[in-house]
Amino acid sequence: LQAARARLRDPARSPAAAELLSHEAIVLHGTGRDAEALPRLQAARAIRVAAFGEGNPRVAEIDTMLGQVDSALGNDARALAELQAGERAARAAFGADHPLALRARLALARHEATRGDRDALATLDALAAIRSPRELGVRRVAWLAAASAASLRCKGTERARAQATLRVVAAEVRNALPEGSAVGREVAGLAAGCR
Repeated sequence: LQAARARLRDPARSPAAAELLSHEAIVLHGTGRDAEALPRLQAARAIRVAAFGEGNPRVAEIDTMLGQVDSALGNDARALAELQAGERAARAAFGADHPLALRARLALARHEATRGDRDALATLDALAAIRSPRELGVRRVAWLAAASAASLRCKGTERARAQATLRVVAAEVRNALPEGSAVGREVAGLAAGCR
């Protein structure tokens, strides 16, 4: 990705550079290197705002990613503002049931639920119940929502039920994506934390 970015004509302003930076950030975030992901996302956001405007759904996608990274880094106030902005813009651009809007809602609910918000936990449960058999993007949201809610319940009196839910979700992901996936690795990580 870095080599591809180096070949761009104007890497400081190219929408293609923003795409490459956001992909680099996804990989870094997925491997726990959030401090390295943050400046890439900030640069990608600046490029997208300059190219498309503040309210564009491409900016909302970056806002959601920034919120996830800031949440992982413990920047709670900034994460909450970014996640809310990303969710609001994605919902306005695509409608509440579009996979990108659902992913933004999932990210916001996960952030809030991990900080004790019971309404956000209920949102995770509602997202987990959406399992469109034809739309893989929606199923990915449902799997992550179910696994996230279960992992939060694992710490309480519902531990056995949470472990069972995590096993079911892991099996569903394996059956749907036998070649492996980031969702499968994330579900496995949540399940490992609930043993």
